[in-house]
Amino acid sequence: MTMRALGMRARQLHGLLLGEAALVAAAGLLTAAIVGTVMALMFVQVLRPVFTLPPDRLTVPPDWMASLAALVIAAMAASTLAGSLLLRRLRPIELLREE
Repeated sequence: MTMRALGMRARQLHGLLLGEAALVAAAGLLTAAIVGTVMALMFVQVLRPVFTLPPDRLTVPPDWMASLAALVIAAMAASTLAGSLLLRRLRPIELLREE
């Protein structure tokens, strides 16, 4: 709200909100992919003696990965929409008076 009170247009503020949410979602998806792959490889190596037929490679189900990525993107879109609606309702002058 301070940016809005300092003269930033509403469209710019909504773009900033969307950009920040997209950056956080992309960083989260990338980090999750790296950490998940490393942990899966480690678990397969540790649990190899337990398997009756030991796996020769790691498989990744693309439909599950796509659905998880879609859930992250949907959550990002929902939170951005909620934040945008909240920003649209608030009046910057009233907020600055309260502080």
